[in-house]
Amino acid sequence: MKYIVSAGTAMLCLAGAMCLSSCEIDDAEYPKVIELVSPQNVYEIDENGGTLEIQVYANDGYSIKFANKIEDEWASLDKRHMKGDGTIVLDCKANEGFRRMAVIALRLDSGAKADTVYIKQKGIVPAVECEAPFRAIEGSSQQPAEFGIDTNIPFEDFEISYSNGGEEWLSQPVYNDGVLRVTPQYNNSANPRSSIISMRYVDSWEEEFLLRIFITQADKDDNFGRTLTFSEARAMATEAGAEITDDVNIEGWIISDYRSKNMELNPSVNYDKVDTSVSDRTAYIESADGSCGIRLQFDEASDNVLSRYSFVQISLKDAVMVRESDPDRYTVTGLTAENILSGRAGEASELPVKRKTIAELTDDDIYTFVTLTDTEFLFKDGCYANVYENYTLSSSVNASLSGNNNRLDGWASLLFDRNGDGIYMLMNMLCTWRRSGLGVPQGAGDINGIIVHSEVHRYGDYIGRYQIRPVDEKDILTMGNGASNYTTLAEYNGHTYAYKFGQYVAKVDAKYKANGLESICPPDYDKFPKNTELYCENHAMPVTASLRNYPITGCYDYNARDLGDRGIPFSLAYPDSKNTAYGIRANVKGWYEWTDGKITGINGIRLEFSTSEVTGTHMCLGFTFSAGTVSANTSKTFPAHWCVEYSTDGGATYNEVKDRVVCDSHRNQPYFKLRSLPWWDASVNGNKYYTCYDAGLGMTDHMFVFPADIFGKEKVMIRIRPYDNVLSSLPIRWDDNSETGEIKMSTSYDNYIQFGTITLRYM
Repeated sequence: MKYIVSAGTAMLCLAGAMCLSSCEIDDAEYPKVIELVSPQNVYEIDENGGTLEIQVYANDGYSIKFANKIEDEWASLDKRHMKGDGTIVLDCKANEGFRRMAVIALRLDSGAKADTVYIKQKGIVPAVECEAPFRAIEGSSQQPAEFGIDTNIPFEDFEISYSNGGEEWLSQPVYNDGVLRVTPQYNNSANPRSSIISMRYVDSWEEEFLLRIFITQADKDDNFGRTLTFSEARAMATEAGAEITDDVNIEGWIISDYRSKNMELNPSVNYDKVDTSVSDRTAYIESADGSCGIRLQFDEASDNVLSRYSFVQISLKDAVMVRESDPDRYTVTGLTAENILSGRAGEASELPVKRKTIAELTDDDIYTFVTLTDTEFLFKDGCYANVYENYTLSSSVNASLSGNNNRLDGWASLLFDRNGDGIYMLMNMLCTWRRSGLGVPQGAGDINGIIVHSEVHRYGDYIGRYQIRPVDEKDILTMGNGASNYTTLAEYNGHTYAYKFGQYVAKVDAKYKANGLESICPPDYDKFPKNTELYCENHAMPVTASLRNYPITGCYDYNARDLGDRGIPFSLAYPDSKNTAYGIRANVKGWYEWTDGKITGINGIRLEFSTSEVTGTHMCLGFTFSAGTVSANTSKTFPAHWCVEYSTDGGATYNEVKDRVVCDSHRNQPYFKLRSLPWWDASVNGNKYYTCYDAGLGMTDHMFVFPADIFGKEKVMIRIRPYDNVLSSLPIRWDDNSETGEIKMSTSYDNYIQFGTITLRYM
C-alpha cells in the first residue's frame, strides 16, 4: 500500500509534552532564508503498513535519520542524505501490536536548521480499567485487598507509585488472571490511613493511560470514623462553609459520572474563556433511600473518579460543608481523591425509584436522580441545544467550522407535561451527543436526570427553581417518539407559510407604499376555521435607511438537527434556506405609544384566532426569541423585559399571563428577559465591547398557560410585548449588567428582535 499525503491532509498535531519534542531538535531563530522544512510534520498510517512519501523543501544538503529506536526495524528510510527539494520514502511493515511511532530528524549539514517529522502507525490501543477501584479494609487486616483489573497492557510495563507514604504499609501489587492484589500491614495507629496506588503507562504515541486504586485502612480499633445520615451531614453546613475536622463520612449512590460532560454549568471567567473544569470536578451522591442528595466538588478534575451507580463511602474530614438557600441545597467542597474511602460497582436497577411530575418536585429532590413522567419537549425541531455553533466551546460537534471562537457554554431546552408545568433541561456544549443529527424525541414520556438549581446569565438569570441535567442521551431517549399530549392549534416554525400582507403605509419613505409584511398566517389558513394571524404592532421604521423595509422579515433560526450552517437548518421551502424564523426590524421606541413624551401604551406581537370550535382544560403558548443578528451593532439596544397577555373581548381588556417557569410561585418575577444572540468583540461609537456574559447562544424558550375560559370564543387575542421601559445596552465591562438603560421618547435606536417557533397547543 502506498501513501501519498499532502500538507492539507494532516490529521493531528502532537502535544508539546512529547518526549521527543521538536523543540529539542528544531531551531526557529535562524533567518528564514535558510530553508529546511517538511510542509507536514505529522502523518498517520493504518495497521497494514505500506510506503509513505514525505515531501521536504531545502536549499542545501541535510541528513535524514530516525531520532528514536525502531524496534524490529518495522520502519525504514530509502535514503540517509539529500540536497535540495526532494521526497523521502518510508517503508512501514504491518503492525499486529500496540500502535507505534517513528520520529525522523532532518538537519542541515551546516547545523543551521532542523526539522522533525512524526509517523504514527495505528495498532492496538492500550486500555486499563477497574469498575470498583475503592477498598476500605480493617486496621487489623493483613489479608490481600483484591481488585478486578481489565487491561491489555503488560503489567510489568506500568510505572507504580503510592501517595501518602503508602509504600510503607502496602506491599507491591501482584497481578494475576485479571486480579490485582495488595497486602496491607497492621495499623497500630489511632487514626485511619489511606493511599492511592497509581498505575501509569505511556505508549509510543506519548498518550498516558492511568489507573488509580484507592485503599483506606481503619485505625487500630477497626474504626473508619462515624457514618452520618444525610440529614446529620447537611445539618453541619453553613452558608459561609463549615470545615469538618472530625472523622465522619457519608455513604450513598453516585448518580453522576466522571465521564459525562454535563454535570455542572461551566462558568465564563472572562469574555473569551470558560472554566471547563467545573463540570469535570462535580459529582452527585444521593442517600441510600434516594430521599435527598449532596453535590460533591473536588479540587481537581483528576480526583473525581466516581462512576455512575456505584455505592461509595465519602470521608468529610478536612472538607467544607456549604448550605445555599432558596432553594435549599448542600455541597461538599475541598474534596480530594483521598476522601473516597470505599465503593462498589452497582447497576441502574439498584437505584431508588423516584417518579414525579414537575409540580411534585421539592427542594429535597435537588441533587437526586429523578424520573419526570409524561413529559415532552415543547419545541421538537432541532436538537438538544439549538445554538449558534460558532460561539460554542470547540468539540467534535463543530470541529469542521472555521472561525469558531470557543467562548461560550451552557444552554437550556424547555420541557413541559400534560399539566402545563415546565422545566428546563440543561446542556453543556462539550456533550458531543447534543447535536447528533437524530433530533429530539417527538413523544411524551419519561425523562431521567439529576435535579439541580442553576441561574444562567445567558438565558435570563433565573430559569425556575428546578432544572434537570441528563447524564447521557439514554436518560432522554426514554421519552420516545410517540404522540404528544397536546393538539396543535397553530404553529409558526419557518416552514412554507402563506404570507398575508398588511395595508398600512410607510410614513418614513414614500417609496415603501405597501410597506410589506405586517401579518402572517400559518399554512392551514384557508383549510380550518381555527386560523391564526400574527401581527406586528411596531410600525416605527428603523433609523438606518438600509433597513427601511418590512417590519416582519425572514431571519435565521438555529434548530438544525446536525451542524447545518453553524446550526442554521437547511429548508427546501426557501430559496434562501436560512429564512427559518421571523425578525422584527424597527425603531426601539416603536414598541411604545407616546403622548406628550410619555409612555401611554405598549405595542407588541399580536396573535388573533378563534376557539369557537375548540374545547379543553388549558392552552399553551410557546415561543423562542432573541435580539440582534449575531452582531454587536444590532444587539446593543432592545427592550429587556417582556410579558404576555390575552383578551377575549376584542382587545378592550387584557389579562396578564405569567411565564410558567420563570414567574413561579417561589420567585414570582412578573416578566421574563430577552437576550441577544452572541456577537464578536466590536467597536461601537468609539467604545470597545467584548462578548458579554448576558449574550445568549441562541433563541430562548418560553411557555405560557391560559385557563379554560380562553375556549369557545369567536376572537382571542394574545400579545407578546415589552413589560416596562428598561433598555438593554452593551456593558462596558464584559460581566456588567446590561439592563441599565431607559427607553425615552428621545431614544433613537434601531433594534432587531427575532422570533423562532411560535406555537399554540391545547388539551
